[in-house]
Amino acid sequence: MINHSDLIAERTKDFTGREWVFHKINAWLERDESRVFLLTGGPGSGKSALAARLVQISQGEVAAEAWPHLSKGRLTFAHFCQAQNDRTINPLRFIEALSRQLADCHQAFAKELIRINDRQIIINSTQTIGTAAPGAEIKNLVIESLHLGNLSARHAFDQVIRRPLEQLYKTDFKETILILVDALDEALTYDSDNNMVTLLKHATDHSQDLPGQVRFLLTSRPDPRVTQTIGKASLNLIDNAPDNVNDVRAYAYRRLNALPEPQRGELAGRVEASGKGNFLYARYVLENLLANMSQAKDLAWCCRMDWMTFTANSSSGNWAAI
Repeated sequence: MINHSDLIAERTKDFTGREWVFHKINAWLERDESRVFLLTGGPGSGKSALAARLVQISQGEVAAEAWPHLSKGRLTFAHFCQAQNDRTINPLRFIEALSRQLADCHQAFAKELIRINDRQIIINSTQTIGTAAPGAEIKNLVIESLHLGNLSARHAFDQVIRRPLEQLYKTDFKETILILVDALDEALTYDSDNNMVTLLKHATDHSQDLPGQVRFLLTSRPDPRVTQTIGKASLNLIDNAPDNVNDVRAYAYRRLNALPEPQRGELAGRVEASGKGNFLYARYVLENLLANMSQAKDLAWCCRMDWMTFTANSSSGNWAAI
């Protein structure tokens, strides 16, 4: 399976704020009204950082007492799409990884998986049977590998995700299964007709196709190819930010902890005002300022020049430069 640990660590470095977003997601899970929560925002608005933070919360690395539906173990599966890495945007690889994770978590799912009778689906598994105490039998079915051949993504999803999930929920299992997929817009580069976006539309289009407890938390840029396929955004990180919340300023203030007041507060405010809610810009300008603080005589000019450089790089697609 794909290991996202390096990406998660990088995206959450100096993570600050976003409590209002966690409140919104927690409320969505509590209400149990819709299957999909689509979080949108432009480049640099912090979508992937939020997704990575949710993984850390679910792994117990970060406390989340205020959001009981986002606490340790609540996230069943997390996937991060990266346009430069075909393995992360291939829908079949996504299905294989999700199915194996579900099998690792739930024996009923794993048992149904190995009952599949399809020549293109190759499953290697191991099962150990032993006795821990008189009359106590232990059975542990482990899916070692899963290969989907040349199946269509829709058929593969039905076979190794939907059908085993139906059987899982026929047992006494009633818990929510929460699946996180970050940066759906990047998956559009894979195939115009057969990609993660079209797969998730198929998976979520009809309420009867999956048990109601299966929920999807998705992030994307506000790309019409995503929103017109998946549905209207549930929350936009820029447009729906509360007036009394300024996460970028809080981030800048934290990074500038070595500066005395009032310079620290003034500079954090200028970074926020110049960046217009963009965390990527804030990170870019702060790293430049911190490296050359002795030369930053005119803070307003410095932020303005860095914003011009940042926008020139981002508009040309030169993200490596920032």
